[in-house]
Amino acid sequence: MKTQDIEDYHSLILNRVPMIDVRAPIEYVTGHLPTAINLPIMNDDERAQVGTCYKEKGSAAAVALGHQLVSGANKADKMAAWQDFYHAHPNAVIYCARGGMRSQITQHWLSERGMDIPRVHLGYKGLRRYLLSVLDNAPNHAMLMISGNTGTGKTDLLHEFSASIDLEGLANHHGSAFGKTLTAQPSQALFENELAACCVLKEKEPLWLIEDESRNIGKLYLPECFHQSMKQAPVVIIDEPLDHRLARISQLYFSEMSAQYQQQYGEAKGWQQYAAYLHHGLFAVQKRLGLERYRDLDAALTHALQVQHNTGDISAHLNWLEPLLTTYYDPMYEYQLSQKQDRVLFRGNYGAIRDFVSHHLLTQNELLN
Repeated sequence: MKTQDIEDYHSLILNRVPMIDVRAPIEYVTGHLPTAINLPIMNDDERAQVGTCYKEKGSAAAVALGHQLVSGANKADKMAAWQDFYHAHPNAVIYCARGGMRSQITQHWLSERGMDIPRVHLGYKGLRRYLLSVLDNAPNHAMLMISGNTGTGKTDLLHEFSASIDLEGLANHHGSAFGKTLTAQPSQALFENELAACCVLKEKEPLWLIEDESRNIGKLYLPECFHQSMKQAPVVIIDEPLDHRLARISQLYFSEMSAQYQQQYGEAKGWQQYAAYLHHGLFAVQKRLGLERYRDLDAALTHALQVQHNTGDISAHLNWLEPLLTTYYDPMYEYQLSQKQDRVLFRGNYGAIRDFVSHHLLTQNELLN
């Protein structure tokens, strides 16, 4: 592994090798590798200054300015951070944008301290190109879609199997009008990188279990080739009684989300943010509900929030949640299901689907071996 220039991107991803991303923070936020930490050689302002110098005075002047900016205490702080990471992760590698000067300089400075850290060939650009090729080839892998009405426990089922790829987890969004979490979704590039890395890590699985999703998950979207493969894959459907679904949704969206908001923002502000989150989710589907129905449900939501705030009782939320499911989400699901009837392998309750998936995975594994 200890070479000066690593080109085996597959092994880097498969072995979850720790990486030092020495690009500026603005570059890192736009997209990075799942196992990378941002320990930049230049911050955003320093990078901008060097970039301007390069355009106005050329490469030599820009390099000289970079060494001037990253010197003294500034350089010492960055060296200390790199050294700490290396000592914690001796198998770490370094990358910059294109495997050029920033990673070369970092590598050289560390080698002067006796630390041999390999550099990734072509940097983030090379890694990103490889990960996009993984997504292009992902349709060649067998998939099984887990479908079912809202609240049937599709995500819970995924988490019971190592062959699962949790798209909503990678996108940090629950995939509906109420799907927003307390933390921001990743960038599109980071989402794609995480998804590709997941495909590499699970390449030996006989098939991938994936929740039946639309192409968009919040503000993010699935790569077209990946989503087209999902639309052709066989499907299993979880059928659960309405009361079970209401109980599962209530636990997640009313009990847990209210607690998370208050833990994040404090009791008063957290409650305001939580209430706004629910109202915003309902407002997002008002056009499909129709104005009169939306107003009725929004009034019921307002009342339920008052009851919950005053007493802690979440049961009043059923007065708007149940009709939202039965008059909006369920009919929409049934229409979508009608478009994929020819792909349905099995339909049953949560336990029956779990048993079917277990047997199906075992059978597929035996066929491959």
